[in-house]
Amino acid sequence: MLNLYARAAVYVAGARHRDRGATAVEYALIIAGVAAVLAVVVFALQDVLRDMFQETCTDIAAGTGAPVPPDCVAP
Repeated sequence: MLNLYARAAVYVAGARHRDRGATAVEYALIIAGVAAVLAVVVFALQDVLRDMFQETCTDIAAGTGAPVPPDCVAP
């Protein structure tokens, strides 16, 4: 029984020294989570984004843009 305890103690002590790459893995998981959230947001808003880009493309092709504010004086 003492032999089993000694093996477990050595294993646990060695495990403390084997976590050197844990920080990189944690950062990678955080980045993957943020990317997943961004992907969900883009897919959820894809119709709105498509309409915005289409409107911008149409305005550029037609040569129109945002209306000039009345207090804006051309140089």
